Amino acid sequence: MTAALLLGGAAPALAEATPPPPAECSDPGFTCDYDGANWNVNAPAGSVDPQFGIPDDGPNIGGMFALFAILALVVGGIGFAWRVSAARGIAQRAGMNPDDAVTTTLLSHDGLAATYLAANLRPQPAPDDYRPVGRVDPPSSRQTVEGRLTQLKDLHDEGLITDDEYDRRRTEIVNSV
Repeated sequence: MTAALLLGGAAPALAEATPPPPAECSDPGFTCDYDGANWNVNAPAGSVDPQFGIPDDGPNIGGMFALFAILALVVGGIGFAWRVSAARGIAQRAGMNPDDAVTTTLLSHDGLAATYLAANLRPQPAPDDYRPVGRVDPPSSRQTVEGRLTQLKDLHDEGLITDDEYDRRRTEIVNSV
């Protein structure tokens, strides 16, 4: 009792003494801190978390996997949109059905290549004012004979061919009718 009197109000403080640290604090690598109410145990990397029993592996592998999964979905979505757009453009320029081209593109591994090939093998529609090179509409035979005789007379009148040459060629033109 005298000890209590000498210490004065220290008796209640002795009753609230610091509790002993947990057993994990004596393991190598663990650090323990007392915050006045509780012990905080800090486990080293690679050890088992004493609170949950889960190994502490360092970096969060699950979070990295989720990041790569989201990135793969975004890239896949962009690729999907590009394939659909390219198939529609190729089909429209070739005069094909764009919906059929998109279906072919999406349902087969080489669908976009097949759409491109089909568009290039398909005969392209010709413009209204298109005339093929090397093809000349044949004039009527009467226009041809009259035109040739007129041209021959013009050459004779200009003095570019002689009278004998004019008569011989004129006979050839008339006999060809």
